[in-house]
Amino acid sequence: MHPVLRIPTAERAIPRATLTASQVVRIATEIVKTFSRAEQKCRNVLNQCNDDIAVATAAEDTNRIKHIEDHREEWALKSFYETAIQVLLELIATPSDEAKLAYPQAAPSVQRAATAKKVATDLRQHRDVENPDDNDESDHEWFDRVQTWVMDNATARLPKPPSGLGPEWPAKRIPLPPGTMANIALFSVNTPRQFNWTVGMAKPPLRFQMRSITPVGQLHTFMSSLFAATDGGWSSRYPSATTTTRIDYKPEAKSIISECSAISMLNSHTVDTSRPLAARFWEHTTSFRTSVEYRNLVDGFPGLKQALDDGVFSGEGLSAVQSLMKVPFGYAFITGGPGSGKTTLAMRIVKAVISGPVDLAAFELYEDDKADGTRKDKWTKKFKPEVNLTAKVAWAAPSNKLVDDATRRAHRECPDKIVVRVLPWKVEMRNFTSAEPAQMHLIDTTEAPRAGSASRLLAELTNGYTMTCFEERSPTQVFRSLSEFARTVAEKEGDKWGGYWKAIHEKLHDPDTFVLNKEDHHKIFHKLMERAISLIDVACGTPCALAELANNSCWVPDLIVTDEAARLSEAMSLLLPSKWPRTVGIFIGDTKQFQPLSLAKDQDDFKSVFGPQRAVSLFKRLEDLGRLTFVLRFNHRARMTAAEWAQNDLYAKEMSIVYRHHTPATRAFIDWTFQAFKVRSTTIMIRPWDSREFKIGHTFTNRVNANFVSQLIVQLYRQAGLMNAHDAQKNMTATSDEDKVRVRRASILIITPYAAQKRVYQLVLRLMSDAEIPKTLVEVRTVDESPSHEADIIIIDCVRTTTMGFISDINRMSVMMTRARIGTILIGTTSKMFFPSTPKSLINYMVDRHSLIDHSEFKIKTKWDKMCDKCIQPGHVASQCTFNPKCQTCEGARHATRHCPKSREDAISVYADEPVGADDGIDRDCLARQ
Repeated sequence: MHPVLRIPTAERAIPRATLTASQVVRIATEIVKTFSRAEQKCRNVLNQCNDDIAVATAAEDTNRIKHIEDHREEWALKSFYETAIQVLLELIATPSDEAKLAYPQAAPSVQRAATAKKVATDLRQHRDVENPDDNDESDHEWFDRVQTWVMDNATARLPKPPSGLGPEWPAKRIPLPPGTMANIALFSVNTPRQFNWTVGMAKPPLRFQMRSITPVGQLHTFMSSLFAATDGGWSSRYPSATTTTRIDYKPEAKSIISECSAISMLNSHTVDTSRPLAARFWEHTTSFRTSVEYRNLVDGFPGLKQALDDGVFSGEGLSAVQSLMKVPFGYAFITGGPGSGKTTLAMRIVKAVISGPVDLAAFELYEDDKADGTRKDKWTKKFKPEVNLTAKVAWAAPSNKLVDDATRRAHRECPDKIVVRVLPWKVEMRNFTSAEPAQMHLIDTTEAPRAGSASRLLAELTNGYTMTCFEERSPTQVFRSLSEFARTVAEKEGDKWGGYWKAIHEKLHDPDTFVLNKEDHHKIFHKLMERAISLIDVACGTPCALAELANNSCWVPDLIVTDEAARLSEAMSLLLPSKWPRTVGIFIGDTKQFQPLSLAKDQDDFKSVFGPQRAVSLFKRLEDLGRLTFVLRFNHRARMTAAEWAQNDLYAKEMSIVYRHHTPATRAFIDWTFQAFKVRSTTIMIRPWDSREFKIGHTFTNRVNANFVSQLIVQLYRQAGLMNAHDAQKNMTATSDEDKVRVRRASILIITPYAAQKRVYQLVLRLMSDAEIPKTLVEVRTVDESPSHEADIIIIDCVRTTTMGFISDINRMSVMMTRARIGTILIGTTSKMFFPSTPKSLINYMVDRHSLIDHSEFKIKTKWDKMCDKCIQPGHVASQCTFNPKCQTCEGARHATRHCPKSREDAISVYADEPVGADDGIDRDCLARQ
C-alpha cells in the first residue's frame, strides 16, 4: 500500500557536486537504453507504414499510398522523440540559448522540451540512411559520445512528480496487538524517498514534521483508546498527533486474470484443428451431451502399471488405480471422506508414474458411441508420437501451506527424484538473479535502551510479523524453491555456467559493468533457469504459480495432480489443463469440506452475477451428476471412536473406520482422560474459566485459551505418555521383533479458525523451550490450512465465547473434527452460547459421554489471562510471584525450565521410551479441580 499522509514535508537541497565516474556511467547507460527503445519504436512505425502501403497497393488506393509516403518519416521521428526526450528532460535544468531565441514567449518548460529535442537529435546514434540496419557509429563509440555529453552538460535534476497528492509512504499492514478491542488498522510506514534527486545517486528520505505519541501502559489498552466513537463517526483522543491519510492500493487480480485466461484459452483450443484433450473435455462439461472419449492412464505410464502388477496398491487403492484404465478424456476425479487416503493414494501414483517412462502410444483413445450399440468402436490415435524417457508431474494445491506439505511429502517419498516448489515467476527470478540473499529488515530495539515496555512490544510485534512473512514467502526460506534449486545446478555444473557466477560477481562488486552487460547476463540467467527446470521430476505449486511456469518455460508435465480440487472454482480447476492441453490429470478432493470462495455471493447491497457460479466447483458438478471416477469410503486415519461424531452426523455413515481396536497409543490417551476427567472418551471439550474473546478488526483472539493450551501441551507430554498411532499400530501387527519400530511420541496439531489467534500461538510456542515440549511434534494451523493434514492429538481452539461465528459452518467442522488419529480436545465456547444445529449435535454428543469439562464448576478458578514470567504459572505476574523454582539440571538454580540455559541438553526426545529430564520443582496442573 502507498498511503498519502497530509503532513508537511521538505525536500533536501540537490547536490551540485561534480558527478562521479560511476554516476556518469549509470546516467549514460540509462540514456543509451532509452534511445535504443526509442529506435525500436521508430522502426515499428516504419514497418507498420510499409504494411499499410502494401495493403493500399493491393486495393489500388493511390491517395492512401501517397499520404503514408509523405508522412511516414515524420511519424517515425515523432515516435522516437516521444520516448527519447523523457530521459533528457530529467537531466536538463535550464533551456539552451538557442531554444530561448526560437521560442522567446514560450514557457520555460516548452523551451526545455525544445532543448531536449535538439540534444536527442545530436545524441542519436549515427546510422546509414541507405542501409538502416548498418551503423556508421559502433556501440562503443556511441556510448563514449553520450558519456562525454553527460560529463559536460548534464546537471542531473529530476522534475517533481506530476501527481498533486504528495509523496507516497510505502506501508504494510500488520496484525493488531492481542487484546485490542477496536475497529482500527495498524500500519508500519516507511519514510518516502525524495523524487527530484540526482540521477545515479541514492535518493535520500524526505524531511518531514510529524507529531507523535509514545505508547504507555499495556499496548492493547493504549491502541484501543486511540479513537472514541461519536455521533458523527470517530474522533481522535490525540488530535494534535492526528493526520489525515489517503490510502491507495492496487488489488491483486492475478487469480481473476488467470481464471479468465483459462476459459479463453480452452475456447480457442476448441476451434483448433488438433482439438487437444482439454478442449474436448471442456466442450463436454459445458453440456455433458457430446460423446465421451476414454484414455487408459495405467498403460500410458509403465511405472504405474508395474507398481500395480507388483502389488504396491491394495484394498480401495487398488480399485481406484484400476479405475484409471478407463478415464473420460484423460481427467480422473477421485473423492473420499477424511482419512480415506486421497492424498496418500495420489502421492503413491505420482511415485509410480515418475519411476518409469511415458508410453504415449498406450494412451488408447476411443469414443463411447451411445446411439448405436451394434456399431464398431472407432479406435483412433490422435496423440503426439514422441516418447518421453522419464515421466514428469505437476502437483497443484489451492494454498501455499498445502503446496509446502506436498513438496515435503514428495521429497520424502521420492528421495532420488528432483522435487521443487514453484513460487510466482517474478519472485523466483528476483531471488535467482540477486547478488546477495534477501534479508529481513527488523527494528533494532537495542538502539533505544530507555524505550518503554509498550514500545518494545510494538517493535516485537512488527518484527514477528516480518519474520513470519519472510519465512513463508522468501525463496531462500521456502523448502526446495525453484530458484534455490537452480543455484545448486549452477554450483554442480560450475564449469558450464561460469557466465552466471561472473554476472553475480559483477552485480555485487561492479554494478556499472553489470548494467552495461545486463542483456547478455539475462540471457545466461534464463538459459540456466531453463536448464534447471528441464531437470524437474515433480513441480509443486499453486495453479497460478504453475501457470506462470508454463508461460515462461518449455517444461511440460505428463500428469497433472490437483489436490483439494473441490476448493477451486471451475475456471481455476481448468487453468493448468488450458496451459498444458495434451496432459492428462487426476483431481482429488472432498466436497463435504471447503467449497470455492465467492465473497460477493451473499452480499445484500450488491447483486453478484458470477458469484453463485464461482461458488460451485467443477468437482461438485461432476459429483452431482454421478460422473466421478472413484469414491474412497474407508477411513485409515482415525483409531477407535476418534471420528465417530463426524461419521454419524456429517457423513451419514458413508465413511467406514478401518482401525476400530485398541492399541497402546489409544489406551494411553483413554487412560489419561479417565485420570484427568473420570471419563473415557476420544472427544473432549474443556471450557477454561474466564475465557473471553477479543475482537481485532474483523478477526478475534483469545489469550486465555492460548495460555491454557500451552500448559496443557506441556502436561500431555509429561504425564499422559502419548504415543504415535502409526508406530503403535505397526508394532501390534509385527510378526517378529525385526519388524517392530521405535515408538515416537504423539504429534499435536493446534487448529484455530482465526489467523490472528494462530499468530498468538506461534508467539507462545516460540517462547517455550525444547525442554518443555518437542517442538518438531507440535504445529499450529488455521482451519483453512488443515485439509490433507493430520496428527495424533488435535486441539481445536474455538476462540469465540459469545457466538460461534463461522466456526459453525458444516464444512469447517468437517475439517476440524476429522484430523485426529487418536483424540480431539476442543477448547472454548460457553454454556450460555447459542449453538446452531451442527455444533449443537457435537455438544450433545459430548454431554452424553460426560466429556464436556467446564472449569467454572471447579473449586479453584484459575485466571489464565495472566502468566508469570518467573514460574510460568497462571493467575499472577512476576512481581507478585511467591514461587521459587529450583532447576535440577543447574543444581538448584532459581529459574524455571523455560529459562534454563541448558534447556537444549534436556530437550524432550521424540521417542516415547526416553524420559522427560527437565524439572524445576514446580508442580503445574492446568486441570486442577480442588
